[in-house]
Amino acid sequence: MDIALKQIPVAELNPGNNVMQSPRWAAVKGLLGHEVLGFELDTSDGRDTLLAIMQQGPRGRRIAYLPWAPRILPVSASAGCFLEQLSDELQHLMPENTLCLRFDLPWQSPFDGEPPDDVIRTMRMNFGTRLHAMRKAPTDIQPTVTIVLDLNQTEAELMAGMRSKTRYNIRLSQRRGVRVRTAAPDELEIWHQLYTETMQRQNIPVHPIGYFTSLFHSRVNSPSGTRFKLLLAEHNGVPLAGLILAITGTAAVYLYGASSSRRRELMPSYALQWYAIQSSKVHGCTSYDMFGIPSVPSPDHPMYGLYQFKKGFGGTVVCRRGCWDFPVLSQEYQAVGLHELTRGGYHGH
Repeated sequence: MDIALKQIPVAELNPGNNVMQSPRWAAVKGLLGHEVLGFELDTSDGRDTLLAIMQQGPRGRRIAYLPWAPRILPVSASAGCFLEQLSDELQHLMPENTLCLRFDLPWQSPFDGEPPDDVIRTMRMNFGTRLHAMRKAPTDIQPTVTIVLDLNQTEAELMAGMRSKTRYNIRLSQRRGVRVRTAAPDELEIWHQLYTETMQRQNIPVHPIGYFTSLFHSRVNSPSGTRFKLLLAEHNGVPLAGLILAITGTAAVYLYGASSSRRRELMPSYALQWYAIQSSKVHGCTSYDMFGIPSVPSPDHPMYGLYQFKKGFGGTVVCRRGCWDFPVLSQEYQAVGLHELTRGGYHGH
């Protein structure tokens, strides 16, 4: 495959429907203190742009993280050959202290459900490559399994595709007076209180409010037009649930959700999610990503309740390939422990 790469300003990124590769996402990460780099990619299979976010890695090195990239799915070469060739070119455009490139691939996984162990996956990815250099990363940052709703359907068709209990809970919430509205960015403190309660309830580390402020304070002059929307579900003016929605092109992504332990019998999260789906349709979106479910939906899984909630809205389960590393400093990469190469997800980086 023929590959040509050049660096470009991140404002010139062309993400299509990919929020993680948008100029707005680059601006968010820049506000959070990351160095962000943009590249234009020309191949015999198409053209793309790439956003790389420089993360702090082990031992003073950095990891070049490319979320949901590349979008191009190779036709004239295998996935492994394409990634290796791309990485071999891209490494020369990276800062000197780059330990590895980390691609969080948006491509459909060849496996349904739980994939085989990393040794087998790595052998398969490197089959037919020249350097045999790609490595399954020790962690996945963005969710690898999700549910995507087709918003080309009418609201009636979307309702018909839901589980009957989900339809019932949406209507129950509305009948009991739960109201959902689009909130202003200066109401993020209300959101953050709900979010903090949710994370503490699930024993998950809490992002400071500045992390979410950066979403709404980032501004770029770009035709991609990525937007973030803060939605709140309330009962008699009391906030009970909230979510942050990202819209890029014709794709909507449910990025963050939160709910209070109070008045759960009012089912506010159901009314909230339905409002987000309706709002996405109004904005011209054709897909709605529920953003993360367990790869194996077992009742023993700590996220099983969230899986049941999301699955109730219908949609199609989508499995992505997850994170793959190309070591730039090979000897140092091999020497560091797996725990040093691990960064937590989802979408925290």
